[in-house]
This record gives sequence, C-alpha cells and structure tokens, in this order.
Amino acid sequence: MSELWAGHSRADITPPLGCRMMGYASRKEGAKGVHDPLTASALWLATGDQRAVLVAYDVASYDEEIVEILRQAIREATGLTNEKIVLNTSHTHAGPVVAKRPNMPLNHEYLADVAERTAQAVCMARDEARPAKLRVGSAPLDIGVNRRERVPDGTIRLGVNPDGPTLRELTLWAFEREGADDIGLFNVPAHGTTMGGDNLELSAEWMGMARTFAEADQSGRKLVFVQGCAGDQGLYRGQGGFPQVEKHGRMAADAINQAWRDAEKVSGTPLRVTSRICEGPVADGRTWPIPVVGLRLGEAALVGLSGEACIAYAFHAREASGAASTMALGYTNGSVGYLPTAEIIAEGGYEAIANKYFKVAEAWSPRIEDRLREAITETLAELMG
Repeated sequence: MSELWAGHSRADITPPLGCRMMGYASRKEGAKGVHDPLTASALWLATGDQRAVLVAYDVASYDEEIVEILRQAIREATGLTNEKIVLNTSHTHAGPVVAKRPNMPLNHEYLADVAERTAQAVCMARDEARPAKLRVGSAPLDIGVNRRERVPDGTIRLGVNPDGPTLRELTLWAFEREGADDIGLFNVPAHGTTMGGDNLELSAEWMGMARTFAEADQSGRKLVFVQGCAGDQGLYRGQGGFPQVEKHGRMAADAINQAWRDAEKVSGTPLRVTSRICEGPVADGRTWPIPVVGLRLGEAALVGLSGEACIAYAFHAREASGAASTMALGYTNGSVGYLPTAEIIAEGGYEAIANKYFKVAEAWSPRIEDRLREAITETLAELMG
C-alpha cells in the first residue's frame, strides 16, 4: 500500500490597519491594532498518485467568489483540481471583511495578496512533505456552549444554553514524521467570539492562541485548526477580553497535548477526496446549492459543509461515518449562511432567520435537514466504501 506523505507551511495574511472587521455589525470603525497575526496554514497530503491540500485561514468565512480566487491561485501553482483543494476558515470574529456584506466593501488588493501567499504556502508544504504515520485521538474540552437560550417569553435569543446539544471534545489527527516537524490537525466546534464587537484589534482568537501554546509546549510540532459545525455553538466568555482568549487557548492547547499523548496509530491510506452539491430547499420553493466535501485518510474521515452548520450535523456525521476518527466541519469551501435543523427552524431564533444577511436571502425550508443528512451520509459512504 502506498505511503502517506504530509507537508506543512504557514503564511502571514494579517491585513493592513484600518481594514473593516467582520463578525459584528455594530462595529463602525476599522482595525486599530494587531493583537496576534492572522495566518493561512497549508496541509499537503499525498499517497501514491493522489494529491490534496487543506488550507486553514484565520478569518471569518469566505464567499464563493473569494473561494474561486484562492482555488485559482492554487490550481495555477500546483495543477490540483478544485475537488482536491479544501479551504476552511476558523470563523474568528476579530478578522477582516472577506465576504460581500452590506456596507462593507472588500479590499480586493488584500485578497489578491492572500491568494498569492496561499499559493506560496501550498507549494512550500508540497516541497517539504515527508513520509508520515497517522495517529488519531480526542480529549475533553469544555469551552463551548450551545448559544440558543430560551427566555421567559418562550423565544430564542443568542445567549447560553448549557442543556442544549454541544460537543465538548477536541479531535486531533497527528502526522508524525521523521526528520521534520510533526503536524497536528485539530478540530473544535465553537465560534471565535470570545471578543465582542467593541474589539478593534485583529486576532486569530482562541483558536490561534491554542496553536501558539501547543507549539510552544512541544517543540517540533506544527498545529492547524479547522472549524467544526459551530453554527449554534458559542463560548463561555467569563471575564472577557484577551485574558479570556488566552484562557480558552490554554485549555484547548492542554486538550491537544492530551489527545496527542493518547492518540492511536491508524492507517493513513488510501487518500480519497469527493465532493457534491446539496440542493438546499428554501421556504419560497427555490433550492440553493450547498457544496459538501469529503476527505479520507485510511481510517480517518472528514466531511465539510459550506455554511455555518449547526452541531446536530456533526453528531450525524459521526454516526454515519464508521471511521476510527471523524471530523465534521462547517465554513468549508465558502459559506452560504447558516445551516439549521428542522427543529431550530420551528423554534425560531437567529440561526433560523439569519439567511437574510447572506446570499440565500430567504429562510430555509425544514426539509433542508433531510437533504443535508443525506448529503453527509452519501459523502461518507463514497469515501469509506
């Protein structure tokens, strides 16, 4: 059986000061400082004649036009087809505007620079790829919380719902290489919203701090974060501010370290990537295309949805997978908006109606849940079959 190869590189994609920031409509001013740099991390994967790359960005979410700009740069630099290019965003709410929003102009010069730096990082990851052994693990992590809080009048608001569904766990894929740094891919479903709308400093948020702490804890490791199905998953803010960002990051780094210690060796081959379009039904009778991607490394599987998927879809992916380790991602290859369940649509609340801020512009039909579950199941079956 062909050997698994893995490579890593990271590029700085911090925008210039003064840029408009994405995540809170209440912000009226541009960024005034940089708390910590924003990056694009490339993970190159190869087995036999199969190649793929996963690029993780410290930004909120790209739309389809920006995804195509990034993919084009990677295609031209590497020859990879779109299907072999998986792009995920961390969903930090302390980054720049990188998708079309009302009254928030895009900085096309900055985005062109991000595309160029992405292509360079992918090529560097390809060129430094080495044979790797894959280990998979997980560890408890209690920083996220369901944010769909029911208030006394029965309505749902953004808040804290400790009894709501939440995945209190960090998932890790460890690529251990001889003669080169090991690479850890980690996934947690939780919004990058430790900082509120009053923050005007650019930051990779708790996800970036987790990466920084874990790399400092153990030299010879590079970490890559991919965001999960965090549509209805917030954070315990506690004291707030950047001290809370660091606290969340420290807790996540400890979970990375524990997951790595306990990780079990699994087969990392074959490498398979597949994609499909889920036609999501909208309440007015139309459908809207939702890209879905799947990636398999032997006994490990990943499925990514192009939107702010709610946590129920992560639980479904785990049940449908059959892999030794499964990552279910949102914010992958762009974002069409929130991807709620039928129950959430019936209950109402932000996740049910937020599409008015996105291209879809209409509420989903409750049938979207069945369509997405089918797409996830079919994607995983194709990968693991």
